[in-house]
Parts: sequence; C-alpha cells; structure tokens
Amino acid sequence: MKSNNPENGNFLQDTLDGMTQNERIEWLESHAFSVKEEPYHASLTAEELDEVKDFITLQSVRLQELEDKKKTFMDELNEELKPLKERLENAIREARLSERQGFGKVYYVPNRGEGITYKITEGNLIIGTRPIRKEEMNGTLFIQ
Repeated sequence: MKSNNPENGNFLQDTLDGMTQNERIEWLESHAFSVKEEPYHASLTAEELDEVKDFITLQSVRLQELEDKKKTFMDELNEELKPLKERLENAIREARLSERQGFGKVYYVPNRGEGITYKITEGNLIIGTRPIRKEEMNGTLFIQ
C-alpha cells in the first residue's frame, strides 16, 4: 500500500507493504480505534489523473455532439408542432366565441329600406350587419 499523504511517513507503508490483503485487514482491524463505512478522498496518481482528463475530453466532445443533435431535433419538432398549435388555438377561439375566422372577399350590400348593410362572403354566407353609411345611401337599392 502506498501512502498518498507524505505526512504519514513511512511507518504504515513499511508495515503494511509486505503483508497479504488478509494480513493487512487483520492488522488494521486489531490496531484501529474504530472502523466506519464512509466516503473518502484519495489523491490520484499521475496515470489516474491522465485517464480522468482523457475521459473528460472524450465525454465533453460526445456531450456537445448530443447537445447539437438534440437542438436539431427540437428545432425540427417545434416546426412540426407550430401548425398543430395554431390550429388548436384557432379551434379553441372558435369554440369560445362561437364564430370562425376566415379570409376572403367580403361584400358589403346596403339595404336602404332597412337602413343596414349586410356583410356577405363569396360563399353566400351572411356574416354580419351594420348600420348603413351615408356614402352607401346612393347607388344600388336593395329592398326585400
């Protein structure tokens, strides 16, 4: 056994080095004040330190590769999710407001007899009415 702490001197090292593993355990148990199972820290040898540094380098490279792969995957997934989320938000809004938002030509057809203007889509859907405006009073007269 090599002492990792030079302050311990050579006494323990010299005593324990010539023993087998069983002899060493027997000697330690007979001379120890107490024995505990607990975590401890031991200095690394130069070879062990090199191994740890190599491990860190390799794992750092692998981790960066995986992070890049994750980012690419998440970007692609978000692009797939975007239209689904938009459709869901529209459906929720339609259910809440009991109306659908559309886009297309809207015809404003005044009815001077009723004093209102109808808003009609290309699909012949009346989507609303409003009071007739002064400029709409001239022109085509539509009376039911």
